[in-house]
Order: sequence, then structure tokens, then C-alpha cells
Amino acid sequence: MKKTMSAITAAAAVTSCFTGFGAASFSAPAKAAAQTNTLPENTNQSAAELVKNLYNTAYKGEMPQQAQGLTINKSTKGDVHAAFGEPERPVGGDNRFDLYHWNMGQPGYGFSYHKDMTISEIRYFGTG
Repeated sequence: MKKTMSAITAAAAVTSCFTGFGAASFSAPAKAAAQTNTLPENTNQSAAELVKNLYNTAYKGEMPQQAQGLTINKSTKGDVHAAFGEPERPVGGDNRFDLYHWNMGQPGYGFSYHKDMTISEIRYFGTG
């Protein structure tokens, strides 16, 4: 009987320890989730500003940020290469865009050209 009571007491102690750890592990993510509620608001505002800026400049045939000053139907492939350097993936084969890869805060772009080598299309790929 003493062994049975000891086993039950030990099991209860172990169970309460695990329950305590479980409660602690669930409260930490809940707190973290509550702290990130302001992040989407800031992100939404930044995204809205970016879209507005993209729209306003695209309406004029231009792009903001690093591609600022390059204009569709006016700027040339040489202008693009002067501004960005040689593309990571140049026009060729099935690829009709000079592609500049995005990375950690640097936006990626794609440029396609008319036969006279003026820009026909600019694509913005975001900042990876």
C-alpha cells in the first residue's frame, strides 16, 4: 500500500511539473502574438505607400527607387546598363527581360526592350 501511494504521489508530482511547463510554453507564444499586432498595421501602411508610388510613377512610364529616371519608350538598354550594370540574367532565348535579382532590401527589376533598344516594359519584383 505504501508503494502504491508513493507511486501515485510521484505520478501526481511529475504530472503537475509537466502541466506547469506546458502552461508556460503556451503563454509565451500568446504574448509574442499579441506583441506583433502592430506589425501588420505598419506593414500595410508601407505597402500602401509603395503601391501608390508605383502607380503614380508607372502612369508616367517610370519607376521609383533605383529605377528612377528610366522611362519607357525613352530610356535605352544602355541607360539601364549604366544605372544597374550588367544584368544577372540578360535577354536571350525564351527570356525577353534583362533581369536584376533582388536581395536583402535591394529591389529586383526586369527590363524588356523594343527593337530600337528603348525600354518597352519595366517590372518591379520587390525586395526578396
